[in-house]
Amino acid sequence: YARPTLFGMDQEVDVNEVVRAALNLLQNMVKKATSRFSVDYYPGVPIVRGNTHRLVQVVVNLVQNACQSLVRRDNALSVSVACDESCGSVKIIVKDEGEGIPQDKIKFITDPFYTTRRDVGGTGLGLSVSSRIVKDHCGVLDVESQPGEGSTFTLVLPAIIPAETDGADGGENDKPAPGRNP
Repeated sequence: YARPTLFGMDQEVDVNEVVRAALNLLQNMVKKATSRFSVDYYPGVPIVRGNTHRLVQVVVNLVQNACQSLVRRDNALSVSVACDESCGSVKIIVKDEGEGIPQDKIKFITDPFYTTRRDVGGTGLGLSVSSRIVKDHCGVLDVESQPGEGSTFTLVLPAIIPAETDGADGGENDKPAPGRNP
C-alpha cells in the first residue's frame, strides 16, 4: 500500500465519461450480479479538475463492491451523476440493495486492509485507496447504509467555475467551486 502521487491532476474531467468508462469495464460483472441495473447521466454536467483514470478507479471500486454486496439477482443497483449547482459540486451516486454495512463498521471501511471479505480474497485496499483519491481531488466520499437494505455511496467533487474573463485564457484561470480547497 503506497500513497499515489498527485501527478496528472490537472485534467478537465467529464464525470459522465468517468462513469461510462467504469461501467464499460464492469459490464459483465454487473450483468451477472443484478437484473435491475440503472444508470443516469447528467446532461451538461460541469467539468471537474483531476485525473480521469484515478476517478474511474474509484467508480470501478464502488460498483464492484456494490455488485459483491448483492445477495440476489433481483436486488437493484444504480449509478447516477448529479449536479448541485447551489454549492458548485458534481456527485456520483452508487446505490445498491445489498447486504448493507452495520453502523459500527462504517467508520472502518476506509482503513487500509480492513475487509469483511478476506475469506473470498478481499484485501481491504479498495475503499482505502478510493478515499485517498477522492481527497486528492478535494472531494468527499459519503456512505449511508442499513444492514439488510443496502448502501449508498456518494462521491462529491468540486466543479470548475469559469473565471469571470472573456475566455481568452483558455480556461487557465478557472477556479474550483467556492468553499473547496484547490
